[in-house]
Amino acid sequence: MPDPLGSLLKRHCNVNGFEYGWHEIMLRELTDSGDIVKAQLFKRQLSEAITQESITLDEYEALTGEDFDTQEDLTKWLKSIWKLLYGDDPFM
Repeated sequence: MPDPLGSLLKRHCNVNGFEYGWHEIMLRELTDSGDIVKAQLFKRQLSEAITQESITLDEYEALTGEDFDTQEDLTKWLKSIWKLLYGDDPFM
C-alpha cells in the first residue's frame, strides 16, 4: 500500500501499539508537517479505502495486526477513523 496511508495506519493503528489519543497524534503528524500534498494524499487514499474498498482485509491485517471478519467491518472502522480525523461523515 502506498504512503502515506499505509505508513500512518501501520504506525498509529497497530493493535500492539495503540496509544491514547492516537487519532490526534495522526492528525497532528499530517497537519504539523506543513506537507499539504501528504495530507491531501492521505485524505484521498482514506476516502478511496472507504468508497472503493481499496484496502483488503489481508492488507490491513498485515499493516496493523487487526483481523476484521468482513470487508464491511473494515469499512466501518475506516469510516470511524475518517470521522475522528475530519469530524464529519460524508460516506453515510
